[in-house]
Amino acid sequence: MRVFYKNDKNRVLTLASLGKDGVIQEELIEDFESIAKLEKKLLTKEKDVLIRLSYPYTATYITKDYENLLFPSLMVVIRVKSKAFLPEYIKIFLNSDKAKEQIRKEANGTVIPIINTKALGEIEVPHISLQKQNNLIHITQIHFEEKKLTEQILELKEKEYQYFLNKNINEEEEKS
Repeated sequence: MRVFYKNDKNRVLTLASLGKDGVIQEELIEDFESIAKLEKKLLTKEKDVLIRLSYPYTATYITKDYENLLFPSLMVVIRVKSKAFLPEYIKIFLNSDKAKEQIRKEANGTVIPIINTKALGEIEVPHISLQKQNNLIHITQIHFEEKKLTEQILELKEKEYQYFLNKNINEEEEKS
């Protein structure tokens, strides 16, 4: 049975709204109005893993905050059914250098290399214990928080520098 949604307002996860590390850029999610009914399978669900089929083959994990987003045809959804793998771990692995190398080998096309869903399904995900998967998830969360804080510090340092520079230039102009 096909389930359809008819929403006047929908949100779309675009290729641009997916950051290079797989972090969804909220400000780049687009709104659109639709008169067509949308199939449920075209919308994200919590615990989905989405991956771009084109370079840079970035994967993201869908949290409750990003449910019911329409996603483009150059992304595919992975719904983890095995209890041996956590979806967040799958996302982390797919964004690793090891997985990216496997994906690059399977991608086809000269101008824009694209991996097809069948080849994507052939990617070998290392099986590690659930405890180690949870540890990797936790470490990854800490890494992204540190990265975000570092970027904020750099922005503040830049503002501080510009303030200092402008203040000194203005003081010199006033003396002239």
